[in-house]
Amino acid sequence: MEKFADVKNRLKQYRNCAEELELLKLQIDELEYRLTTINSTSIIGKPDEGGVKMYLQDYVSNLADLKDKYDKRYTDSLGKMLEVKDYIDRLDNVLEKRILFRYYCSEKKVSLRKISKELSYSPDHIKHMHSAALRHLRELGGRE
Repeated sequence: MEKFADVKNRLKQYRNCAEELELLKLQIDELEYRLTTINSTSIIGKPDEGGVKMYLQDYVSNLADLKDKYDKRYTDSLGKMLEVKDYIDRLDNVLEKRILFRYYCSEKKVSLRKISKELSYSPDHIKHMHSAALRHLRELGGRE
């Protein structure tokens, strides 16, 4: 049986993965936007953040690198998400499952306060249920 510390660590790892994917997606979107608004095929007239003019092939290369990184992280995160979902599915309480899945497995970071609004419960109740769910996972996954 896996230690609870390992289970909780996997929950946090997936959440961090999802946040990194969101950031990479924003960077990809920005580069794609820049590429679609280029008027010249050789030099982009606007300097990048470092003040250096960027060449078209630099943008294309950066975009390809980001997409590769995104694809690798996405594949990695899918594996982590399936592991996390397996842990969460062990719980009996449907509300606990929903809270943990929404909190740890959402593509974008979601606070417990936002979850409380979405599920129409008080923030204190959701915090209590989140703690209870982690406690139940600890009981199912073994002691630390």
